[in-house]
Amino acid sequence: MSDKLSFEKIFIRSTEECVRRLGLETDYKIESDFETINGIDCALTFNKSEFRLGAKNLNRNLKNQRYIYQRFCYGFCELFLIFGDNAGYLIERGMKTFKMNHSEEYAYSGTISELKPLAFDNEAKYFFRCIFGFPSTLEANLISYFIISLFETESVRHAGGLLKILVKGIR
Repeated sequence: MSDKLSFEKIFIRSTEECVRRLGLETDYKIESDFETINGIDCALTFNKSEFRLGAKNLNRNLKNQRYIYQRFCYGFCELFLIFGDNAGYLIERGMKTFKMNHSEEYAYSGTISELKPLAFDNEAKYFFRCIFGFPSTLEANLISYFIISLFETESVRHAGGLLKILVKGIR
């Protein structure tokens, strides 16, 4: 009879590299079909549990009047791309929240719920940390809600924490 535990082997280097690149760069340029934001500079930051994007100005030389773009949050709430020196990201669903406040450093800002690296390999398996907003009374009892597995990465064994989920048909 063997007392050895079975650890599932997973490879997370590609995910770690993606997160590392995000931390290196904050200044980006937007590419969009909306002339209001196409080509403008923006900043991307990660604050605890969300990505925030901010821009100081909109484009000034427009073919159409700005009010035409208001219902689309000037283009921020639609698909757009951001490019830095080392990486580019697709913001497929636009900003999740958007606000305009000209008295703040970034007059146009909001949160992003989905950020996809342009160099993303759909065939590779990526592992991400998920943040669940449970009330503090449930935090001690999470084991009651999720069945987690033992796993090991290239360098470390973990006694738990692997939660397998199915996303859009990909395991």
